[in-house]
Amino acid sequence: MAFHLEEFTKNKSKFDFQISILTFNIFSTSSFERFYNYFVVIYNLICFPLILLHLITAFDGEINENIMTTNLYMFGMLLYFLKISLGSYRRKEILELFKKICELFNIKETDEDLQKILLERLKNSLKLWRVCTKWGLRMVFLSTSIFGLSTRYNEQIGLIVDIPRTNITSPLLIESLRSVQVAHIILMGHYFISVELAILFLGIPIATEIDILEDYIRIANEKIKTTPNFFKKIIKMHCNVLGDINLLNETFSEMTFIQFFSSIVSFLIAFLFLRKDTENIENYFLCLCALMQLLPLCLLGEFIRYKTDKLSDTLYLTNWYELSLKDQKVFLIILGMAQREYGLKAAGMYDVNLNTFIQVCHEFKFLFSV
Repeated sequence: MAFHLEEFTKNKSKFDFQISILTFNIFSTSSFERFYNYFVVIYNLICFPLILLHLITAFDGEINENIMTTNLYMFGMLLYFLKISLGSYRRKEILELFKKICELFNIKETDEDLQKILLERLKNSLKLWRVCTKWGLRMVFLSTSIFGLSTRYNEQIGLIVDIPRTNITSPLLIESLRSVQVAHIILMGHYFISVELAILFLGIPIATEIDILEDYIRIANEKIKTTPNFFKKIIKMHCNVLGDINLLNETFSEMTFIQFFSSIVSFLIAFLFLRKDTENIENYFLCLCALMQLLPLCLLGEFIRYKTDKLSDTLYLTNWYELSLKDQKVFLIILGMAQREYGLKAAGMYDVNLNTFIQVCHEFKFLFSV
């Protein structure tokens, strides 16, 4: 078994888990996946009305740390319900992308040069996903633990839940509810990073497909002479790659828009924390986390845009003039397709790339200067 396929098989349980979270698959074959999805949704369904009740009873017209934390909790839960709804709605497209990725990792090339390109590119994509998973989980666990513990020991925040017909005065009950708050922050942090990693898992191999196609095109001049059907292979791969990019864009169009919106709202709430207490380092860390959740998607969108732009140049550098007249006509059509602009778009309107990320950072910098 090839190394990349062995690694893919070894990590498939992690892929399945992330996809089940992304699609809210409560009918998953894994008992742990079903338990996780059931537990998180029931937990939020119970907590949401209790936190909403606290907001209604505690808000007296003054915005303090307790009210801001309550709003942050509520926004996180609303975002959770919105994401599981979008994931369920797009489940068919997500599973289709997952199927295409499984097929990509199972491709076996008879040509030694092509197999070497395939092996190297797929191995690098798995390595990138492992790095993102390893450090993403660690950073989110660290940041949610720091913020959760800061809310636990900050007396100005206190409790953010109210239990109907109950006077919460027992020290044991207060301590239990505060521990639940900390656990809730860590749990939701794990959920959101799992969704982001699932999107990256589906996006990275699609970007890898572009690299594989580009490498195939670079050696096309030699292979066309020795392999008569190699040009047809490139055409088929090119159409598949563009189709997968469009499918990826369609699948996560709404979710990327929600991601931009949630990042802005989260940052504004974090900014209120910062305006209240500029000496608290956790508030700066919270602002950074709100901003950084945009970065992975923007990097993915930038990579896809950059690589698809290069495809037309790489195609043009081939000895297309040595092709038959029929193949030259097909080549012109493929070249025209490659010259279109491809990439991720939020709600089909806003480009998701590094330029957008820099613009958002610039707006946030303006807020800090006010």
